Amino acid sequence: LKEVPKQALPLLVATLTAVVLAVPLLTTHRGLPTGDAQKAMFWAERILDTKRLPAYAEARELNRDPVDFFTPGLHALTAAVTVLSGDLLRGPAFLSFLAFLLLAGLVSGLAAQLSHGNTVVSTLAWLFAATNDRALRYAMAPGYHYQNLFGELLLLASFFFLVQSVGG
Repeated sequence: LKEVPKQALPLLVATLTAVVLAVPLLTTHRGLPTGDAQKAMFWAERILDTKRLPAYAEARELNRDPVDFFTPGLHALTAAVTVLSGDLLRGPAFLSFLAFLLLAGLVSGLAAQLSHGNTVVSTLAWLFAATNDRALRYAMAPGYHYQNLFGELLLLASFFFLVQSVGG
């Protein structure tokens, strides 16, 4: 580590953390999603078949409350990722993992903003955000709490931009 430039150390820490956290996705899960992503993939498939947003009233046929599924933006994003990746299963799993990394990155960016660019603080924020119990559920089981992950991502991104605009 003595030969690594000081500016590259946060990038090295982030990269190593992401690689270690990707191991379960690639080995245990074989790149396949779990949990809530399955509902999103179901509706994404409907979007791709009909070329329009699904009729969520159809959820009654599945013996479910249609309101449980009413996240058309997430379903459209999942459909787009499916088309771009060419894989209905692995595309959303990798999207979920990348969204998790983006969430940790936003936490790091927020810490950098609040600490006036202190790389030690932002690197520690990355590590804490990427490895705490709550965040690990996103990394260790990609697709688990799929809707929650994207909700947190939007909320934190909004907060980050608010702090950045107010804080100058």
